[in-house]
This record gives sequence, C-alpha cells and structure tokens, in this order.
Amino acid sequence: MVRYTPFALVALLTAWPMFSATAEDRPLLMPTRDVEVTYAVHAPQAGAPREAHLFYSAEQKKVRLDASPQSYVVMDQQARLLTVVMPQQHIYMQSPLKPEMANSILLNLNPKVQFTRKGADTVAGQPCTVWDVQAPQGSGQICVSADGVLLRGTGHDKDGNTSGLEATAVKYAHQPDSLFQLPAGFQKLNLPPPPAKPQQ
Repeated sequence: MVRYTPFALVALLTAWPMFSATAEDRPLLMPTRDVEVTYAVHAPQAGAPREAHLFYSAEQKKVRLDASPQSYVVMDQQARLLTVVMPQQHIYMQSPLKPEMANSILLNLNPKVQFTRKGADTVAGQPCTVWDVQAPQGSGQICVSADGVLLRGTGHDKDGNTSGLEATAVKYAHQPDSLFQLPAGFQKLNLPPPPAKPQQ
C-alpha cells in the first residue's frame, strides 16, 4: 500500500464506487442510491486535506469529490473519464479512468487483497459492517454500510504510516446534474504525454 498523500486520499474516495464486490466475503463498494457524505480526513502529510465532501449520483454513475479549495474531482463511471476542475484558474484537466488506478490504494479488489468481516459499528449515525483489509503492501480497516457507502477507512503502509477518513455527516438525497457538469467557459488544459520509455 502506498503512503497516503493527498492525491491517494482523493483516489481512495473516487475509486471505490467503480467496483462491486460480488463474493460474500467482500463488502459492497458501490452506493445503491444518491448520497452526500462529509468526511474528516486524517493524514500526517503537511498540506493534506482535513475535510472532504463526496457526492454520488446513482442514475448518472458519477462521483464528485471536493477535498481542496483549489480543485475538485469528477469521476464518470460510464464514460470512464476523470476530470479535475480548478475553479480559481477556470481550467480543467481530463484523463481516462482505468480500474488499475485503484491498484495502489486500500480498496482495490485485487484477488491478493483479503477482506475479513470483524463486526458492526455505527458511524455518523449510520450502521456499517467493519472489515479488516490485508494487502501485499499494507493493511487497513473499513466500515461500509449495507448500501455501499464507505463510512470509515484507515490504512497502514509497510513503513508504519497511518492515514484515514471518517464520515461526519451522511445525507441521502437526489444529487443535481449541475454538481457533475463542467462550468461554462472553462478551458481544457491538455497535459503533455508521458515520455517514452527508453528502449533496452
């Protein structure tokens, strides 16, 4: 498991709805209805976000994550597209959204990641099931509601660094389309392609 940088925390919150675990020994990781969740974020890195807001539209299969005043992220599951919007600069960036992006974070569903049911808890007034998570590069624990909402997650990398998040408020309500649409007049920033790997 990689160290929880602010980007990894964003990835954690935006990647988990991409996957639906069907085996009985794994939690459901896709919300079944519209929801808004406020998280308290706990990370040792300087400048890491302390609060994040997640919005999920079940109809559109889109996630929006606000974890920084400088930018927010929209994930379109159907289009497999990740968009980073920077309101102050009136620009946005887009990149293909691939399931592999979750391979380095806590909630990937690689067969080598093992989930063990540990019991039940209540977070932000919502009941959830506690799961221990064991991965090749670290371990953690999550608490997920019966309808697929991540309510708490903590992770420990192989160096002993610990980070996590916990829901402080959960609101089930229709999420308007405007939350997930690009603001009018914003300019797309095209990133240069990664450098080609040198031939052996």
